Amino acid sequence: MKLLSSFVNTCIIVMTAFSIIACNGQYDVQNTSPESFQMLLKEDVILLDVRTPNEIAQGFIADASPLDYYDADFKRKLGLIQKGKPVLVYCKSGGRSSSAANLLLELGHKEVYNLSGGYMGWLKNNYPVEKSSNQTIREVQSISQEDFTKRLEDNAYVLLDFHTQWCVPCRKLEPIIQKIELEFSDEIEVIRIDVDVHKDLSERYQVSSIPTLVFISNSRELWRNSGFIDEDFLRSKIKDMTQ
Repeated sequence: MKLLSSFVNTCIIVMTAFSIIACNGQYDVQNTSPESFQMLLKEDVILLDVRTPNEIAQGFIADASPLDYYDADFKRKLGLIQKGKPVLVYCKSGGRSSSAANLLLELGHKEVYNLSGGYMGWLKNNYPVEKSSNQTIREVQSISQEDFTKRLEDNAYVLLDFHTQWCVPCRKLEPIIQKIELEFSDEIEVIRIDVDVHKDLSERYQVSSIPTLVFISNSRELWRNSGFIDEDFLRSKIKDMTQ
């Protein structure tokens, strides 16, 4: 009975959080308790940590995409967050994340949740955090316009992988792209494009969220996908388009 009661309570918390907007008939930032925030993280959501790199180095919530609120390019980067999924935001105590959450609404997001009390409130509730090197930013290799054009011209099929280093879904997609690149090495050319470095290419291909995959044949777009994609589905799509 205790297990059943716990399960029912969990369902109520999650269903209540996701139904507030529908009941209000408008889109508002939902200031959410650590308990409800933890429950929401079990759903298919996007998690943003808008603290500084120094703060994040002290610990962070698993699978959070780091996006420094004080970054001069913060709004543009925030605009790359995939729409259509609930977005959960947190900072140290809730102030910066509240501002970021309202900005997300302005950018067209419909379900945005702010962690009340921020990371400090999360810690007070003894919820799990991580302290690892997964947040480390590696050196980015840029692509010259000449090299990009030549690779398009020299290959019948090209897969463009638009990403950033701070985007966790992009990081999760990277090993899949690497496997696909190896498997189809004789058929397709994979070009990885960091949109923070190559803003011109992201504008050229009208990339509005990350990660985004664009499949090209003879300079003509055949298919694209925004957001994380299943490995088997991607493999199947490539086989269909290269036959």
